[in-house]
This record gives sequence, C-alpha cells and structure tokens, in this order.
Amino acid sequence: MELERVKEYQKYFLCRCPNPHHKDTHPSCILWKDTGKYKCMSCDASGFADNFEANTFFKLPDFDYEPEYYPLSPEAKDYLKARGVTKFPNFLVTPPHNDGVGFLQTRVNGHVIGLSQRMFIPFASNMRYIYQGTKAPYTGDITPFYEHNYPIIVFEKMFGMLRSLSLADGLTPLSSNGSKVDIRFWQRFNSASVLFIMDNDEAGRRAKEFLKERGFNAFVSRVSTDEMSETQMEALLKNAKNILLR
Repeated sequence: MELERVKEYQKYFLCRCPNPHHKDTHPSCILWKDTGKYKCMSCDASGFADNFEANTFFKLPDFDYEPEYYPLSPEAKDYLKARGVTKFPNFLVTPPHNDGVGFLQTRVNGHVIGLSQRMFIPFASNMRYIYQGTKAPYTGDITPFYEHNYPIIVFEKMFGMLRSLSLADGLTPLSSNGSKVDIRFWQRFNSASVLFIMDNDEAGRRAKEFLKERGFNAFVSRVSTDEMSETQMEALLKNAKNILLR
C-alpha cells in the first residue's frame, strides 16, 4: 500500500489514510519507521507500507532496549499451573523494534481467570495498542535472540511455547498465535535461524508447506505441543537444536 507522507517526526511519519472510503482531509494516519506498519487513528485502517522494508528506515537493530517486566498475579500463576506450565513468564514487554508483545491478565467480574495477549508499542509515556482485537505476529520474549543470538523456535500454540520455557536452554521460544502466519514479519529474519512447529491438522499442515516453500524449517508435531509430556518436549527441543545449530 502506497502512503502519501505529509510530515516527518523522529519515530514516525504522518500520512494521509490510504483507505479509499475515508476522506482524510486532516491527515490522521501514522507510519512507524521501525516497523513499516501504518495505522489510521481515525478509521483504524492498518497494514504494511509497500517496499518499506527496503528503505533506509527499516533495519533489524542491535539489542539496545531494556525490556520491562511485571509479575503475574497468583491467580494467573494458578491458571498456568493447571495448563502444565512450570516456568512462569512475567508480564513481559519485548523490544519495540519487533512490535512489542505482552501478556495481559483476563478479568471477569474483577477475578483473574487467565491470560490473553496484546500487542503494543511504547509511544511517548503511554502504551499504544496497534493490534487490539487481532492476532499479533508472535507472543513471547525475543530478548534471548538479541542478547545471545539464540535461534528461534516458533510454536503454533501459545501454551506449547509456555511449557517449553523451562527446557529451551539455548533457544528463543515464541508462539505464532495460530496457523495463519504473518510471513512478512518472519521474513525479516534469517530463515536458517527460525524453526516452526505446527499442529497436526489441516491448517497446520498447510502452514508447514507454506513456510517450507519460503525457505523456513517447518514441521508438524504428532502430539499437540500444549499436551506433551516433559520427555516429549525435551526430545522435540533437542531435535530443533540439532537442526538450527547444524
């Protein structure tokens, strides 16, 4: 999508909204320099700017951002324990260069009943939600990739990723949040450093073939990754390391 840039700021451009149904007489669309993503603050149109990754603004940066962490509540920990998670992530914020993903506690009538994921970018002193209500490219803590160059293993299921945390030494476990993979996001990485584990269903098998056609390591798990025993998860992670580190 081509965007008409009206004014440049330090971290973003102010643009005219590309939505043909929105007469944007007072420009209200923001195009972030670090991601190439745009969002209209008036009509909520969003997407990637065409060829933005190729220009001088986009690059995968060195790790120069200190993530913030917030502890989970006891109720959220109990919820994770019931799902077989033994290592608890905090409410984590990943580098804004990769769009930032966090866990939020889900509340019903004031009681924490589980976790949900939301995507945000620190915007001045606030957290601006740019993907509210839609799936993010990934969930998890990508800092091991930046700090230690640990290759990335991407689970289709979020709880498969969470259950791998206590065993995935030397890897960066993330979740793709489903079989509909945001390929434009993952193509920013060296495909040899990323391995996908998809579910053994029709959608997962299609996603595996789609990813392999684009040069990624992609496999289907015979056992659902959120139901694996510790021994099965250890074997899966060992095989992933052998592939990624060969």
